[in-house]
Amino acid sequence: MNLFEKWDKIIEGGLQRLVRSSLGPWTCDAFLESYALALDDIQSRAQTIRGRKIFPYKRIVLKFLLADPGQVPLLAPILVQKRQLSSEVRRRLEEAGCEPPSTLRVDATAIMSTDPNLAGRPYEISYDSELPSQSPLTIRVLRGEAERPTYCFAERIINIGRCAEVHDEANRLVRRNHAVLLDLDRGPNSTVSREHAHISFDLDTGWYRLYDDASRFGTQIYRDGRIIDVPQGPTGGAWLRTGDEVHLGQARLAVDFSES
Repeated sequence: MNLFEKWDKIIEGGLQRLVRSSLGPWTCDAFLESYALALDDIQSRAQTIRGRKIFPYKRIVLKFLLADPGQVPLLAPILVQKRQLSSEVRRRLEEAGCEPPSTLRVDATAIMSTDPNLAGRPYEISYDSELPSQSPLTIRVLRGEAERPTYCFAERIINIGRCAEVHDEANRLVRRNHAVLLDLDRGPNSTVSREHAHISFDLDTGWYRLYDDASRFGTQIYRDGRIIDVPQGPTGGAWLRTGDEVHLGQARLAVDFSES
């Protein structure tokens, strides 16, 4: 069985493509074995209570311990796919006859192993019976004119656009924006749609996701020197990381939150 046949047995769908494009020629047999062992470990935590198998945890934090610092950025685009990782863990639990909790969340990272007590261990797993609370989201206006220079939100959905309220042709209210850029027909504000974008807190992953609401000039994320285009529509979107710069047309915002 070759490298990618092994991976196909461990995880399916979009993550396969990420592995193929991200790892390249790097020999990742050890990682594949570590991932398989971690899934076995998680599956073994299922408990039988009154004749019924349950998984008593709501959050799993999986850390791959690496000796080579060059491997960390190679694994980052794979492990950031929290929803796919959660789906794979759910599948393994269901195969064991266990019904996973509906709110199960899986966080996975790759880090350098510096703790001598963890020497030789390929991964570390912690299990929590409760989910962490939603982290407040801070938005700072970097370019463009807004009602306030800084916003702080704890809402699940945060609408962003030009002007505070949006009305239809019959003057009926159709939307309220939370982060409001002024309704100006000049400068960066003129490239921001009234219903430009929104940010949604995802309960499954504990992260924020940015969506473009069919804006005229588009939405992008600037991160680590590269531009990420945000697809339009409710089925698109892109995950946000703290410190990201969000571009709404020519306007720019910075987002900060705790990545719990």
